Amino acid sequence: WLDNKLNSLYGGGSGLWLDSKKRATIFSFENCFFERNTQTGNGGGFQDGKTGTTFQKYLNFRGCTFNNNEARGKGGAIAIQTVYPFTIDGCTFNNNNAALGGGAIYIETTQSSGNVQYVAESGSIKNCEFSNCVTESENGTILFIENSLSTEITFSGNNKVTNKGERGSVIYTQCKNLYANDLTFDFDSAGERNFRAALIAPGSKATFTNCEFTGTGYTTNSQNGHAVLAQNNAERVVFDRCTFSNCGNNNREYAIYSTSL
Repeated sequence: WLDNKLNSLYGGGSGLWLDSKKRATIFSFENCFFERNTQTGNGGGFQDGKTGTTFQKYLNFRGCTFNNNEARGKGGAIAIQTVYPFTIDGCTFNNNNAALGGGAIYIETTQSSGNVQYVAESGSIKNCEFSNCVTESENGTILFIENSLSTEITFSGNNKVTNKGERGSVIYTQCKNLYANDLTFDFDSAGERNFRAALIAPGSKATFTNCEFTGTGYTTNSQNGHAVLAQNNAERVVFDRCTFSNCGNNNREYAIYSTSL
């Protein structure tokens, strides 16, 4: 999918409408290219779900490439708004942009139809590489999770998430069960650093296991939470066997900051 320009509520920059007829359906994308697509809504490269006939599906992406896609909503490369387990495995995300959050990926796994609410059980993002994905909101340069009430989302350590000057929180989460395992949040740029690893939104829970936070922080503007910020009413944040080095600046601001725990 190359050079498509969409101005629609759904379908993302690729312009795909995948109707599952209100039945659980599997859609898989392998070794696909999504490049230079734009969408005025969510999903610069791809969007699926949100409507009653499209959200009941399993989505799988393996070995796909997302380059230079743009969304004026959320999810510069991908917006997943479905209610069955999803997998993003071995994909590459370069130079994607979203105005409202999720420079690379936007996830929303709670949807409603009539009086019935549907929630995905799980989602997995692994073996992926991210570079120069940005968002004007500075919320989730790589990953923005919203309205995911009980979904267990795993973001694993074989993802490459080195910051190269992108501004904002790498992960923004409104998720009850985010598990970040074996990740290294670090910085590799000659310019100023202005980022943190994660922002934990109200009502959310996150567990970081065996993660390294190296060189995270803000050097040109004052911030608390140079590695992780837990906003007011965040329910729980767990750090298990994590290390923090060279985080923050010299202004007595904190690497981990919470007003609610």
